[in-house]
Amino acid sequence: MAIYITLGLTSALLIIHSKYYTLTNVKLVVIIIIALSVAVAFLVRLKNNTTKAIFIGIVVFVTTGLGKSMYSGGEYKYFYPTNPIIDRIQRTPGHFRSIAIMKNDLEAWGANINTFYDIEDVRNNDSIGITWYNKFVVNQIYEPDILNFLNVKYIVVPEGIYYTKILSNKEATFSHHYDIGMGMSVGSFKPVMEYNGFTLYENPRAFNRAFMVYDYKIADTHGEAFDLVRRYAPQIGRTAVISREAARYASFVPGDTMTAPASDVSFEEYAPNRIKMRVDTSSPGLLVISNTYFPGWHAYIDGRGTRVIRADYAFQGVFVPGGRHEVRLDYMPLSFVIGLILSLAGLAAIPLMYVLL
Repeated sequence: MAIYITLGLTSALLIIHSKYYTLTNVKLVVIIIIALSVAVAFLVRLKNNTTKAIFIGIVVFVTTGLGKSMYSGGEYKYFYPTNPIIDRIQRTPGHFRSIAIMKNDLEAWGANINTFYDIEDVRNNDSIGITWYNKFVVNQIYEPDILNFLNVKYIVVPEGIYYTKILSNKEATFSHHYDIGMGMSVGSFKPVMEYNGFTLYENPRAFNRAFMVYDYKIADTHGEAFDLVRRYAPQIGRTAVISREAARYASFVPGDTMTAPASDVSFEEYAPNRIKMRVDTSSPGLLVISNTYFPGWHAYIDGRGTRVIRADYAFQGVFVPGGRHEVRLDYMPLSFVIGLILSLAGLAAIPLMYVLL
């Protein structure tokens, strides 16, 4: 009975968690859990201890192997060869995003292959995606200011998509206005390299992954926040959109965005579940991190806990007081803690099953 309660609780957690995700892979995990529960039921009915031991051994072997990469047939470099464009992106220091535009089924890298090269794509790397981030990217990514905000430094496009020059002022100086397809016209991107039918465009105006703002607009609903981000896109680097509840924790009054205080944000550590930054700001403000907001992230300023808010509809924000501070974000969701406890309980149950059943 305890085993079925454990499986039921795990399934419930996944279903509750699925409201944040697209459901495809979450449903698959639930199906796997149901299949395991059937296997446990079958195991309970076994009478012979030797048969039980063999069955448990097979289950442990198979489930352990699920987390391993099964690969054969040669070296990875033959399946994922590098090229000058990928080398250029990999050599660029800092934390930034890229995007590969597809045309006529031709793309610089296929779905998820960019992860092999450690190239962070602005699109999701998997079929599981955070719902609000998906909506933000699908509906707003093709605005130049949003591309800057999303920290998109490089775009790779196939040949046949050209750019044009437009006259920018009366002194006959030119600024480039690049039409790179899919409705995307970006004023600041410029071509820096061509290789094998692809052009690499660089964005010199890409924002840092984290930056300070000193003005905000308040939204009462997520839908209103989405609309406000679109409305204030040209000043998204100076003005954030936050909820009315989050505004209660603000340590400053929205000010004149044209005379923002001096600030500097640098990364000291950047890992999937931990980010450490050094923030130097002359006045209190909101630190915006253009990583996806998700429950389970915890923020600390000089070691003291503080709140991570949802900023600009889909991203992270932390209110920071004036001065020089260490800001750390750790990912430790309650679901992970519960899952770890359940996993340990399951491991402990394996020998008990053999002895007691």
